[in-house]
Amino acid sequence: MIVRHDIDPKLYLLAEDRYPSVFNFFGTDGLGTLIASRWALTAAHTARNIPSLHTVAIARKRYSIEQVIIHPNFQGTTPQDAQNDIALVQLNEPVLNVEPIVPYQYQDELGQVAIFVGRGDFGTGRTGIEKSDGLLRMATNRIERVDEQWIVFRFDEPPETTELEGVSGIGDSGGPALIQTEAGLFVAGISSWQDDDEQGQYGLYGVWEYYARVSKYVDWIFDTIKPRC
Repeated sequence: MIVRHDIDPKLYLLAEDRYPSVFNFFGTDGLGTLIASRWALTAAHTARNIPSLHTVAIARKRYSIEQVIIHPNFQGTTPQDAQNDIALVQLNEPVLNVEPIVPYQYQDELGQVAIFVGRGDFGTGRTGIEKSDGLLRMATNRIERVDEQWIVFRFDEPPETTELEGVSGIGDSGGPALIQTEAGLFVAGISSWQDDDEQGQYGLYGVWEYYARVSKYVDWIFDTIKPRC
């Protein structure tokens, strides 16, 4: 995570068991979010790099990946030119001791504050990336734009920020943007790419970050997983 420069970076750290539904695809530089007992969401550009016979650790237990299903209309050679950057990962057996995070189905995301979770590169909005330490962190940001494919965040400079303002770091691809409602926690976005052309460096204040808009893909998600659950 890339975070605010003006507050204690320890405030962004999470206990290892805080979001057990969010896990790393170790060796593929990305994350997944458990949305059903045997299914996880991630970015298509992350999923295409998952090797065969790969395993993941969820709540200290290892699971084999049975299959990877990339959205049929995914395209793009780099994250920045990706379209429909979303994918499903099926595990070989159910995860029984972790509560999945349900996909967000409503299209009222604009203006809501989302939570990011990940272990990607760390830095601040003034320095950009500083290090890669593998620690679990969270950050928040407000959804400032939406369109047919994306929910979009801007990394604002203090004082015009959320309390734990931040954006994803390299290595957080495929990770979730979570929305907390009275009904519970939902996954509303999947980390895809960051527009850093004007700043010239990843993670500086002012960058725009793009997450695949889960609400636009819920029909595909549920139509895919239901016959195979």
